Amino acid sequence: MGRKRIDRMMGRMSPREKKMMDRDGARDKQGAVLRVVFAFILLALLIFFLLPYFLR
Repeated sequence: MGRKRIDRMMGRMSPREKKMMDRDGARDKQGAVLRVVFAFILLALLIFFLLPYFLR
């Protein structure tokens, strides 16, 4: 946890910094969603390919 995260929690920052942080936060959120979707697809494919082996 860096200084910026702590500063954001305390609310000590200039408007420009806030704008930058908001943009970073949005990008982080987007990345997290993409990772979750990607992991879900991989899991689905894995199950799809392994199911026939288990059902034999």
